[in-house]
Amino acid sequence: MRDYPVKQDLISITLTVLAGAIFIYASTWGSEYMPTVLILMCMMTFGLVMNLLVFGGSKVEAGERGLSWKTTLFYTMLGLGAIILINYFAAKIPIFALVPAQNLDILDTRFLLQLVAVAEEQFFRGFMTPYFARYVGFFPGITLSAGFFTVYHFAVYQTNPTALVVVFFGGLVLSFISLKTKRLSPSLLAHVINNSFAV
Repeated sequence: MRDYPVKQDLISITLTVLAGAIFIYASTWGSEYMPTVLILMCMMTFGLVMNLLVFGGSKVEAGERGLSWKTTLFYTMLGLGAIILINYFAAKIPIFALVPAQNLDILDTRFLLQLVAVAEEQFFRGFMTPYFARYVGFFPGITLSAGFFTVYHFAVYQTNPTALVVVFFGGLVLSFISLKTKRLSPSLLAHVINNSFAV
């Protein structure tokens, strides 16, 4: 049984702290999307706790050499580029719209989408991907993680095949990047940037 730890570093920790700030913002002012925010915070917390329990909290230790900024940027752009290409080609399939209508103002929507990205990455790429890879291997592990990521998105996209294809292949790419780099930051940054433009 081989471990595939995906480590937390300054970027992933900072974005997780910002997600916590978004949660505090949403809970302080009250919001129609508070139940969604609570679910996302539970998912993010569960991913972090399970990473700690199963992998001993895979965090970059002081003095440990992390990814260079060039490598982080390369894999972030690789993930973002792949997501954009997947969206582009999936949009050519004339089935349904990719994104459901939102009833939130633009600022709340942007905040919510950032929280979504951080929570999903902490859970799916920070915990589930390395967990599956540990037991079934690298490629089956990323495929299983992408499959669960897709099933999770049924709540948003129902059975819209175009959207689910985008989610599956996006999850596949982000899972590959997190295992390849052994860091959460590149997939997390790609997901956050993608969600920034999703509004």
